[in-house]
Amino acid sequence: MRRSTFYIPAVILLFAACKQTNRPVATCPQTFNKAAVCCMKTPNRFAPATVAQIPELKSLKRNGHAGMEWIPAGTFNMGADNQQAAPDEYPKHKVTLHGFWMDATEVTNAQFAAFVKATNYLTTAERKPDWNELKKELPPGTPKPNDSLLVAASLIFNPPNHPVDLSDYTQWWKWEKGADWKHPRGPKSSLAGRDDYPVVQVSYEDAQAYCRWAGKRLPTEAEWEWAARGGLVNKIYPWGNEPADKGKPKGNFWQGDFPYHNTVKDKFYGLAPVKFFDPNG
Repeated sequence: MRRSTFYIPAVILLFAACKQTNRPVATCPQTFNKAAVCCMKTPNRFAPATVAQIPELKSLKRNGHAGMEWIPAGTFNMGADNQQAAPDEYPKHKVTLHGFWMDATEVTNAQFAAFVKATNYLTTAERKPDWNELKKELPPGTPKPNDSLLVAASLIFNPPNHPVDLSDYTQWWKWEKGADWKHPRGPKSSLAGRDDYPVVQVSYEDAQAYCRWAGKRLPTEAEWEWAARGGLVNKIYPWGNEPADKGKPKGNFWQGDFPYHNTVKDKFYGLAPVKFFDPNG
């Protein structure tokens, strides 16, 4: 299956950022048990994430599988067989999955706010970076950044008003102090009117912490793709084989010239999100 190109910062993992849609995100086994909570690692084809210790959080008492959908067991061909895929998506191979429960929608701002209120949890973007931890992920000898850069911050989508070199992502991403899940576009922004929008500016570690509290776990890459296919067999995209920019709109895609001109306007900021991801909320 080919993934359409989205430009999203590393701090956004899994959680979507446009208006709430019926896209599943979190899963739990058919028979819930403690060992299954937040036990999933990042997909094997990606480098493993180094996750700081997550505080022990009291799990929320579950209400059955309210708000979740049952995804039946099945076998499908996962991976690439055409020139549209990334090198690490080859070869196409059969994957068989047991049935599982999956949230019917992304985790919303309101749901994440309830988690924060109950636990006093601070997201990655709200914490001052620890250089001693950061340098473990960098080549030996990497100089320490100026202290002005080691502040609580996150990436925001900051589109220019003119054409740019698309090989340089710094032309439309900006490191913004004070940007976090409550202030997705920086310290002067808010979540007013967006309680039902999916939470953004959260990291893999934040997602794990939320799952632990909610008594769920993150889906594997295979589970996500199986659910996204919706029963379609050997199609390039979740909706079939037709390109995203042909025929009927397939989602809330960027329309126009990226990243400076979008013909679809967003009532909040004047810019429409790239499919499923307005990184700034």
